[in-house]
Amino acid sequence: MEEKKKGGYITITKKDLLWVAGFVIVAILAFAGILIARHVNYRKAVQLFEDGQYDKAYEAFLKLNDYRDCPEKLIEVKHAMLINAKPGDRIYFGNYYTGDKKDDKKEYDIAWVVLEVNDGKALLISEQNIDYFRWQVDNYNYELKSWEDSALRSYLNYNFLNGAFSEEEKAKILDTVVVPDKDTHEDRFADALDLHDRVKENETVDKVFVLSVSEAMKYFSTDESRKSDPTIYTTRTNKYMEPTLFHTAKLVYDETHSWWLRTRIDTRANEHYVCYVEESGRIVRGDCYNNHAIRPVIRVSME
Repeated sequence: MEEKKKGGYITITKKDLLWVAGFVIVAILAFAGILIARHVNYRKAVQLFEDGQYDKAYEAFLKLNDYRDCPEKLIEVKHAMLINAKPGDRIYFGNYYTGDKKDDKKEYDIAWVVLEVNDGKALLISEQNIDYFRWQVDNYNYELKSWEDSALRSYLNYNFLNGAFSEEEKAKILDTVVVPDKDTHEDRFADALDLHDRVKENETVDKVFVLSVSEAMKYFSTDESRKSDPTIYTTRTNKYMEPTLFHTAKLVYDETHSWWLRTRIDTRANEHYVCYVEESGRIVRGDCYNNHAIRPVIRVSME
């Protein structure tokens, strides 16, 4: 067989045809293999779901992307996680930036840890530090604002609430009466914080909030259990310019392992601070103008 080309002829032999045919067959087999593997993985994911292994089922359906009805199956898995939640479980609810992919603005499911379950309601805290903010943002007002009046509370109950949850999800988030700490801390915390007394606070009603010192001690009994890692998005968002001695200021990314609590305190020296969890997991006090990460807390209906 010959094919004409400018200035002459190209000879296509039977061997050439066999090579082309072989390549096509290999490509078809490879494609078929991918389809078969995806089908097998899909069946495994379905079986995991039916067996109640929701964490594994979630990961399996997530890896399959848009294969068949995987997006719908993911919704079913997340709902099953919520209605069957027990303290210590992980569930997925809402969406927020993670920065784990090239597109920092792409949203991914938020992973939450179940703190307690009571009367068909689950109290959740984000598994990671998923954002960061200041307690208050007015650098010219040195009066330490209460949780009720803080910029952090406003940010969580407006920007975060409306940005992270759909209307259907927001309907599941319940109002929580946020009660300030009243009892004296354990001696070890009082000494560590140089605690004289708490600043008097009012109860608030919030959709989103952060833990108090007493709640952090209740739900996380050790320093180790309070440690929390930030998402890549949180690290990239919490950046600042660090001056150097011989060069132009360089951009620094703070990994933001520390996370806010909502308890304000007075020290014995009559200084006013807000408490937070530092990188080591210890509860400490600090200035309200520092940047710390946020582990939001919500109470949701399990229905």
